[in-house]
Amino acid sequence: MNAAPHPLPLDCPAYLRVIQREAEAFAQTLGAGSLDRRVPMSPEWTLADLTVHLGLVHRWATRIVTSGEQADRPDPPEGADLPAWFEQGARALLDALSAAEPEAGCWGFGPEQRMAFWFRRQAQETAVHRHDAQEAAGPPEPIEAVLAADGVDELLAVMLPRAAARFGEPPQLRAALRLHATDTGHSWLLGSSSGGHTPEVSLFDGAALDASARLSGTAEGLLLSLWRRIEPAAALTVDGDPGVIEDLWGGRLTT
Repeated sequence: MNAAPHPLPLDCPAYLRVIQREAEAFAQTLGAGSLDRRVPMSPEWTLADLTVHLGLVHRWATRIVTSGEQADRPDPPEGADLPAWFEQGARALLDALSAAEPEAGCWGFGPEQRMAFWFRRQAQETAVHRHDAQEAAGPPEPIEAVLAADGVDELLAVMLPRAAARFGEPPQLRAALRLHATDTGHSWLLGSSSGGHTPEVSLFDGAALDASARLSGTAEGLLLSLWRRIEPAAALTVDGDPGVIEDLWGGRLTT
């Protein structure tokens, strides 16, 4: 009998370990070559641009976790030693989260208004951008499977509704769609949607789901495809109605 999929979300100590590990790997990439290297996920960006982006996100999250309230985004650095500046921001974020009570109230841009929101969000933010940074230098290290499955879950539960609220372009699915992570056993059911509404999403434990189409692949393949980092055809398998899959990719999934 197959083991049950790992529960999602992960616990906050696990997210802290992820942030530390992924931030250290990001910093190591900065020291391995020129910051002028182009980032494949956004060719108009250099590695320096990506560093500023992630460093500012870390500092913004630190402000929110420290105060518990919504905060303005910090200004970009001027004339800074970017690797050192990045490491300082990552350390400040880890210190702030380590001192925070996950169940305490805190502003977040998702439905969860607790400190725990920021543990998960920053773990996922740092992991995906570490992958981006390493890809600028060569083949990236994979995103760990359960972390990637957690990222798929967060994207569908938080980032998809946020993108719909900000841009009004959610996928309009003509029928239900199942996403299945073949390596972790997690499955998500996206309900049919129309009229500009965001599809309803449910997480399952790998049981058979009634859907008109299925998109299957490793958790990392699903995550990177949903974040538009890779071409889905290179990593995922389609079963059922291909029109439903086209509906998914035709909408805006993230901010």
